[in-house]
Amino acid sequence: MKKSKKQMQIALGNSIRSARVSMDMSQRDLARFLHVTDKTISTYEVGRVCPPAKILKRMSVILHKPLSYFDQKAMMDTDELYKKLRQIEEDLKEVKKLLRNMEKEGYNR
Repeated sequence: MKKSKKQMQIALGNSIRSARVSMDMSQRDLARFLHVTDKTISTYEVGRVCPPAKILKRMSVILHKPLSYFDQKAMMDTDELYKKLRQIEEDLKEVKKLLRNMEKEGYNR
């Protein structure tokens, strides 16, 4: 299921907040490093506004997180990939089961 733009902004904001808190930084501290106001950081964290890519890149360095940590699309793509891999795994189990049954019935290749 695809997330709405607002849901993605909120998830991104939560990621920013979590990374900031894990570094024991206040919004004001992060704002100083990014040369923005603490109010700007607040708007990012509540999901009202998405930070520009340039700010996200700087955040990833300051907060010691890979850029993909903040990239919700990449995270969704990863989730989708895992779903597909699980489906392939299930399909392979079914194929193996069919092959075993064919061998039991004496099917020659």
